[in-house]
Amino acid sequence: MKIPSKPVFLSLSWLACLVATPAAAQLTQNAQIYLDGIGSIQAGMTITEAEQAGGIKLVKPGSGDRRGCYYIQPLNAALDVEFMVFGQGQGNPHHDRIVRVDINQSSTITTRSGAGIGTTEAEIKAMYPGQIKVTGNRYTWQSGGNDLTYMPRDAADKKYSLIFETLNGKVTQFRSGLADAVAQVERCR
Repeated sequence: MKIPSKPVFLSLSWLACLVATPAAAQLTQNAQIYLDGIGSIQAGMTITEAEQAGGIKLVKPGSGDRRGCYYIQPLNAALDVEFMVFGQGQGNPHHDRIVRVDINQSSTITTRSGAGIGTTEAEIKAMYPGQIKVTGNRYTWQSGGNDLTYMPRDAADKKYSLIFETLNGKVTQFRSGLADAVAQVERCR
C-alpha cells in the first residue's frame, strides 16, 4: 500500500508553522515612536524584554550604579536613542523597567504621524490638532524654546505622555513613555 506524500508534506508544513517563533522586529532608524514606547519596545518592559522585543543589545554608558534612575542605549549608538530606567529605590512599581524613550538631535526616528527632529511647531500642531499644549522650556524659553506636550484624548492613554522640545520653532529632541517619567525635565536628576 502506497502512502500519499502530499498530505504528509502539508501536515509537516503546518506543524512547522506552529513551532516557528517570529523574529523580533529589530529597532532601526525606521522605527516609530508611540505614546508607550518605540517600535516593539514598550514602557514597562524589563531590559531583557526590551532587548528581545527590539532585537538589540542595550548597554549602560559609563560607570555607576543602577539603584536610582539611569539611562541605557542600544549598542548601535548611531540610532541616537536612549531609554530611561527607574532603578531600585525609586518607591515606584516600575523599578528596573524602561519608563521612557528619548530621541536625540541626530536621530531620524519619527512618530507614527511623521513628527521628528526638525519638524516645526506649526507642523506638530497640524498633526495633532487640539491636542498640543505649549509651554516655555524651563532652560531655553528666553531663546525661543518651548515644550509641546501631546494631550491624549483616550482615558487609557493618559498614563503616557509625549513631549517635543523645540528651539526657534523646530523640534530638537522628543520623548515618550510613562507620564511621570516623561515630565522629568532634568532626566535622571
